Amino acid sequence: MKHPSIRANMPIVTVRPIHFEDFDGHDFERLVFAYLLWAGWRDVAWYGQTGSDLGRDIVGTEIFDGEPDRRTVLQCVNRASLPLTKAKRDMMRAFAAPSGKPDAFLFVCRSNVSAGQRDKVKAEGKALGIGYANVWSGAEFEEQLRLRGEFLLKRMVEGIPFPDDGKGLRKFVSEFAELSEVEAL
Repeated sequence: MKHPSIRANMPIVTVRPIHFEDFDGHDFERLVFAYLLWAGWRDVAWYGQTGSDLGRDIVGTEIFDGEPDRRTVLQCVNRASLPLTKAKRDMMRAFAAPSGKPDAFLFVCRSNVSAGQRDKVKAEGKALGIGYANVWSGAEFEEQLRLRGEFLLKRMVEGIPFPDDGKGLRKFVSEFAELSEVEAL
């Protein structure tokens, strides 16, 4: 029996996964940076675009309702896997960076990440004194994009010019000249 809300005459549409492996490291970071701006993070800085990021591709403040804001370091992992040695090294470097110890650390990966690997990354973060360490797999990041920033994907994947620098991306995300009210909601 079909669910009552599904109409028999509606076509079935399949959404194919995003191939993050087709993005170079710069474009993957750029997409994550633009997503954070669109998602309402504050004080977002893109350290990775200049190299020598000390384990901090992006740093921003995640805003919560009813909870304290979290200063978060993000590492964009545009690789086939997230090795624990890399995760630990990046968290240690970010912890020692001039910007100080973050409240949280988030790895945004292009690939799948096993439950065991997630647990190990979280344990390493906790051992370093980072209150919250998390991992988004490629599929999780894709769903975040589809939920909150589908227009970013369309612009980047369909060839609509997308700024290369942090200042240009801030302006781009704030203007949305082509975004209808329905898309914005």
